[in-house]
Amino acid sequence: MEGQEREPAGYRDQETTTQTGGRRASGMSTSMAGLRSSFAQQGFLSGLPVLGALELQAAREAFGKLEKEFGEYQLQAGTEKAVGKGVKSTPSTVSTMSISNTNWVMALAKHPRVLEPVRAILGPDVILLDSRFICKYPALSVGTSIGQVGNDITTFAKQSSALDNDEGNYGKARTGQQDKPGLPFVAWHQDMRYWGLAGGPVLSVWLAFDDSLKDNGALRVIPGSHCSGLLPHRLSPHSGNMLSVNQEIPEQLVKIDEAVLCPLLARADVYA
Repeated sequence: MEGQEREPAGYRDQETTTQTGGRRASGMSTSMAGLRSSFAQQGFLSGLPVLGALELQAAREAFGKLEKEFGEYQLQAGTEKAVGKGVKSTPSTVSTMSISNTNWVMALAKHPRVLEPVRAILGPDVILLDSRFICKYPALSVGTSIGQVGNDITTFAKQSSALDNDEGNYGKARTGQQDKPGLPFVAWHQDMRYWGLAGGPVLSVWLAFDDSLKDNGALRVIPGSHCSGLLPHRLSPHSGNMLSVNQEIPEQLVKIDEAVLCPLLARADVYA
Protein backbone atom coordinates (compact mmCIF):
# COMPACT_ATOMS: atom_id res chain seq x y z
CA MET A 1 0.00 0.00 0.00
CA GLU A 2 1.47 3.28 -1.08
CA GLY A 3 0.96 6.56 0.68
CA GLN A 4 2.76 9.31 2.49
CA GLU A 5 4.42 8.01 5.61
CA ARG A 6 3.62 10.90 7.92
CA GLU A 7 2.88 10.01 11.52
CA PRO A 8 -0.78 10.79 12.28
CA ALA A 9 -1.73 12.89 15.28
CA GLY A 10 -1.70 10.67 18.30
CA TYR A 11 0.71 8.12 16.88
CA ARG A 12 2.90 6.64 19.56
CA ASP A 13 6.31 5.12 18.90
CA GLN A 14 5.38 1.71 20.24
CA GLU A 15 8.92 0.40 20.27
CA THR A 16 9.56 2.63 23.30
CA THR A 17 6.14 2.51 24.89
CA THR A 18 5.22 0.76 28.13
CA GLN A 19 1.93 0.58 29.95
CA THR A 20 3.03 3.49 32.12
CA GLY A 21 4.25 5.83 29.45
CA GLY A 22 6.20 6.36 26.27
CA ARG A 23 6.99 8.90 23.59
CA ARG A 24 4.09 10.69 21.95
CA ALA A 25 3.98 12.64 18.75
CA SER A 26 4.56 16.35 19.24
CA GLY A 27 1.48 18.24 20.34
CA MET A 28 -0.44 15.17 21.50
CA SER A 29 -1.69 15.74 25.03
CA THR A 30 -1.69 12.83 27.44
CA SER A 31 -4.93 14.11 28.97
CA MET A 32 -8.34 12.86 27.91
CA ALA A 33 -9.22 16.44 27.00
CA GLY A 34 -6.26 16.42 24.62
CA LEU A 35 -7.41 13.16 23.06
CA ARG A 36 -10.91 14.54 22.62
CA SER A 37 -9.60 17.72 21.00
CA SER A 38 -7.32 15.81 18.64
CA PHE A 39 -10.12 13.44 17.64
CA ALA A 40 -12.49 16.34 16.95
CA GLN A 41 -9.91 17.99 14.72
CA GLN A 42 -8.38 14.99 12.95
CA GLY A 43 -11.22 12.47 13.13
CA PHE A 44 -9.06 9.67 14.53
CA LEU A 45 -6.47 8.67 17.13
CA SER A 46 -3.78 6.10 16.43
CA GLY A 47 -1.31 3.98 18.33
CA LEU A 48 -2.75 4.21 21.84
CA PRO A 49 -1.50 1.28 23.96
CA VAL A 50 -4.15 -1.07 25.34
CA LEU A 51 -2.99 -4.59 26.14
CA GLY A 52 -0.07 -5.78 28.19
CA ALA A 53 2.05 -8.67 26.92
CA LEU A 54 0.15 -11.30 28.91
CA GLU A 55 -3.22 -9.86 27.87
CA LEU A 56 -2.19 -9.98 24.21
CA GLN A 57 -1.02 -13.58 24.59
CA ALA A 58 -4.33 -14.56 26.19
CA ALA A 59 -6.33 -12.84 23.42
CA ARG A 60 -4.30 -14.53 20.70
CA GLU A 61 -4.75 -17.93 22.34
CA ALA A 62 -8.51 -17.40 22.63
CA PHE A 63 -8.73 -16.41 18.99
CA GLY A 64 -6.56 -19.38 18.05
CA LYS A 65 -9.05 -21.75 19.71
CA LEU A 66 -11.88 -20.12 17.79
CA GLU A 67 -9.95 -20.39 14.56
CA LYS A 68 -9.06 -24.02 15.24
CA GLU A 69 -12.68 -24.89 15.94
CA PHE A 70 -14.12 -23.31 12.80
CA GLY A 71 -11.10 -23.03 10.49
CA GLU A 72 -9.93 -20.19 8.29
CA TYR A 73 -12.31 -21.25 5.53
CA GLN A 74 -15.35 -20.98 7.76
CA LEU A 75 -14.25 -17.58 9.02
CA GLN A 76 -13.72 -16.44 5.45
CA ALA A 77 -17.10 -17.91 4.45
CA GLY A 78 -19.10 -15.49 6.59
CA THR A 79 -20.29 -14.60 10.04
CA GLU A 80 -23.45 -16.64 10.43
CA LYS A 81 -22.03 -19.90 9.06
CA ALA A 82 -18.93 -19.56 11.23
CA VAL A 83 -20.92 -19.38 14.45
CA GLY A 84 -22.99 -22.41 13.46
CA LYS A 85 -26.39 -20.79 13.05
CA GLY A 86 -27.10 -22.75 9.90
CA VAL A 87 -27.54 -19.69 7.73
CA LYS A 88 -26.45 -20.28 4.17
CA SER A 89 -23.27 -18.44 3.33
CA THR A 90 -20.88 -18.52 0.42
CA PRO A 91 -17.09 -18.12 0.48
CA SER A 92 -15.84 -14.61 -0.12
CA THR A 93 -12.92 -12.36 0.70
CA VAL A 94 -14.93 -10.95 3.62
CA SER A 95 -13.92 -12.60 6.88
CA THR A 96 -15.94 -11.10 9.71
CA MET A 97 -17.20 -12.84 12.80
CA SER A 98 -19.77 -11.41 15.15
CA ILE A 99 -18.40 -11.93 18.64
CA SER A 100 -20.12 -9.43 20.91
CA ASN A 101 -21.57 -12.28 23.00
CA THR A 102 -18.17 -13.93 23.56
CA ASN A 103 -16.97 -13.37 27.12
CA TRP A 104 -13.33 -12.67 26.40
CA VAL A 105 -14.18 -10.30 23.55
CA MET A 106 -16.64 -8.42 25.75
CA ALA A 107 -13.90 -8.13 28.35
CA LEU A 108 -11.69 -6.51 25.70
CA ALA A 109 -14.46 -4.12 24.71
CA LYS A 110 -14.85 -3.13 28.38
CA HIS A 111 -11.11 -2.87 28.98
CA PRO A 112 -10.37 0.37 30.91
CA ARG A 113 -7.77 1.47 28.35
CA VAL A 114 -10.36 1.02 25.59
CA LEU A 115 -13.23 2.73 27.37
CA GLU A 116 -11.33 5.71 28.76
CA PRO A 117 -10.70 7.32 25.34
CA VAL A 118 -14.16 6.21 24.11
CA ARG A 119 -15.85 7.99 27.00
CA ALA A 120 -13.59 11.01 26.60
CA ILE A 121 -14.82 11.35 23.01
CA LEU A 122 -18.47 10.24 23.25
CA GLY A 123 -19.28 10.97 26.87
CA PRO A 124 -19.92 8.59 29.77
CA ASP A 125 -23.10 6.93 28.47
CA VAL A 126 -22.14 4.63 25.56
CA ILE A 127 -23.46 1.43 24.05
CA LEU A 128 -21.62 -1.29 22.17
CA LEU A 129 -23.10 -1.70 18.70
CA ASP A 130 -20.94 -4.45 17.23
CA SER A 131 -17.74 -6.45 17.63
CA ARG A 132 -16.07 -8.60 15.00
CA PHE A 133 -12.82 -9.98 13.68
CA ILE A 134 -11.63 -8.88 10.28
CA CYS A 135 -8.81 -11.22 9.29
CA LYS A 136 -6.47 -10.58 6.42
CA TYR A 137 -4.96 -14.05 6.13
CA PRO A 138 -1.63 -14.59 4.34
CA ALA A 139 -2.03 -14.70 0.57
CA LEU A 140 0.51 -15.53 -2.09
CA SER A 141 0.81 -13.77 -5.40
CA VAL A 142 3.97 -13.57 -7.50
CA GLY A 143 6.11 -14.50 -4.54
CA THR A 144 4.51 -11.96 -2.21
CA SER A 145 2.92 -12.82 1.13
CA ILE A 146 0.95 -10.60 3.45
CA GLY A 147 -1.02 -11.22 6.56
CA GLN A 148 -2.94 -9.73 9.43
CA VAL A 149 -4.95 -12.04 11.64
CA GLY A 150 -7.18 -11.43 14.60
CA ASN A 151 -7.91 -7.73 14.46
CA ASP A 152 -10.87 -6.79 16.62
CA ILE A 153 -13.25 -4.09 15.45
CA THR A 154 -15.44 -2.69 18.20
CA THR A 155 -18.03 -0.01 17.45
CA PHE A 156 -19.48 2.24 20.13
CA ALA A 157 -22.22 4.86 20.06
CA LYS A 158 -23.47 7.44 22.49
CA GLN A 159 -26.77 6.42 24.05
CA SER A 160 -28.71 9.58 23.36
CA SER A 161 -31.60 10.70 21.17
CA ALA A 162 -29.68 13.83 20.25
CA LEU A 163 -27.44 13.49 17.21
CA ASP A 164 -24.25 15.54 17.10
CA ASN A 165 -22.15 14.91 14.04
CA ASP A 166 -19.51 17.40 15.10
CA GLU A 167 -18.31 15.02 17.83
CA GLY A 168 -18.63 11.79 15.91
CA ASN A 169 -17.33 9.72 13.05
CA TYR A 170 -19.51 11.09 10.28
CA GLY A 171 -17.74 9.29 7.51
CA LYS A 172 -13.98 9.74 7.39
CA ALA A 173 -12.35 8.05 4.42
CA ARG A 174 -10.21 5.07 5.33
CA THR A 175 -8.41 2.26 3.57
CA GLY A 176 -6.16 -0.72 4.14
CA GLN A 177 -5.67 -1.22 0.41
CA GLN A 178 -2.94 -3.45 -0.96
CA ASP A 179 -0.71 -2.59 -3.91
CA LYS A 180 -0.99 -6.09 -5.46
CA PRO A 181 -4.07 -6.93 -7.60
CA GLY A 182 -6.24 -9.70 -6.18
CA LEU A 183 -4.78 -9.69 -2.68
CA PRO A 184 -7.07 -8.86 0.27
CA PHE A 185 -7.54 -5.15 0.80
CA VAL A 186 -9.99 -2.70 2.31
CA ALA A 187 -11.07 -0.02 -0.16
CA TRP A 188 -11.49 3.67 0.62
CA HIS A 189 -14.78 3.94 2.47
CA GLN A 190 -16.78 5.70 5.18
CA ASP A 191 -18.21 3.48 7.91
CA MET A 192 -21.41 5.45 8.41
CA ARG A 193 -22.46 4.94 4.81
CA TYR A 194 -23.48 1.30 5.35
CA TRP A 195 -24.20 1.08 9.08
CA GLY A 196 -27.87 1.99 8.79
CA LEU A 197 -27.59 4.75 11.40
CA ALA A 198 -29.21 8.14 11.14
CA GLY A 199 -26.13 9.91 12.46
CA GLY A 200 -23.48 10.03 15.14
CA PRO A 201 -21.61 10.36 17.26
CA VAL A 202 -20.11 6.93 16.56
CA LEU A 203 -16.57 5.58 16.61
CA SER A 204 -14.77 2.32 15.92
CA VAL A 205 -11.93 0.86 17.94
CA TRP A 206 -9.49 -1.20 15.89
CA LEU A 207 -7.35 -3.34 18.22
CA ALA A 208 -4.39 -5.09 16.62
CA PHE A 209 -3.60 -8.68 17.57
CA ASP A 210 -0.76 -8.69 15.01
CA ASP A 211 1.55 -5.98 13.76
CA SER A 212 -0.13 -3.88 11.08
CA LEU A 213 2.52 -2.12 9.04
CA LYS A 214 2.96 -0.67 5.57
CA ASP A 215 4.18 -3.96 4.12
CA ASN A 216 1.08 -5.93 5.19
CA GLY A 217 -1.60 -3.34 4.61
CA ALA A 218 -1.74 -0.87 7.50
CA LEU A 219 -4.69 1.46 7.77
CA ARG A 220 -4.61 4.83 6.03
CA VAL A 221 -6.89 7.72 6.90
CA ILE A 222 -7.64 11.18 5.54
CA PRO A 223 -7.38 13.60 8.49
CA GLY A 224 -10.36 15.90 8.82
CA SER A 225 -12.47 14.06 6.24
CA HIS A 226 -15.10 13.40 8.93
CA CYS A 227 -16.10 17.07 8.56
CA SER A 228 -16.98 16.76 4.87
CA GLY A 229 -20.09 14.59 5.09
CA LEU A 230 -20.71 11.35 3.22
CA LEU A 231 -19.17 10.79 -0.19
CA PRO A 232 -20.71 8.65 -2.96
CA HIS A 233 -19.80 4.96 -2.88
CA ARG A 234 -19.93 2.38 -5.66
CA LEU A 235 -19.28 -1.32 -6.15
CA SER A 236 -15.54 -1.86 -6.40
CA PRO A 237 -14.30 -3.21 -9.76
CA HIS A 238 -11.25 -4.72 -8.02
CA SER A 239 -11.10 -8.27 -6.69
CA GLY A 240 -10.14 -8.86 -3.06
CA ASN A 241 -12.11 -6.06 -1.40
CA MET A 242 -12.94 -7.19 2.17
CA LEU A 243 -15.75 -4.72 2.79
CA SER A 244 -19.20 -6.16 3.42
CA VAL A 245 -20.89 -5.17 0.16
CA ASN A 246 -17.73 -4.58 -1.92
CA GLN A 247 -18.18 -0.84 -1.57
CA GLU A 248 -15.60 1.82 -2.32
CA ILE A 249 -15.27 5.56 -2.75
CA PRO A 250 -13.96 6.32 -6.25
CA GLU A 251 -10.34 7.35 -5.81
CA GLN A 252 -10.84 10.57 -7.76
CA LEU A 253 -13.00 11.73 -4.83
CA VAL A 254 -10.37 10.87 -2.22
CA LYS A 255 -7.59 13.32 -1.33
CA ILE A 256 -5.01 10.56 -1.33
CA ASP A 257 -2.11 13.00 -1.14
CA GLU A 258 -3.40 13.95 2.33
CA ALA A 259 -3.56 10.35 3.57
CA VAL A 260 -1.53 9.31 6.59
CA LEU A 261 -0.45 5.79 7.46
CA CYS A 262 -1.52 4.37 10.84
CA PRO A 263 1.00 1.62 11.58
CA LEU A 264 0.27 -0.44 14.68
CA LEU A 265 2.25 -2.94 16.64
CA ALA A 266 0.17 -5.64 18.34
CA ARG A 267 -1.53 -4.46 21.57
CA ALA A 268 -2.24 -0.95 20.30
CA ASP A 269 -5.32 0.48 18.67
CA VAL A 270 -6.88 3.08 16.40
CA TYR A 271 -9.96 5.11 17.33
CA ALA A 272 -11.74 6.31 14.20
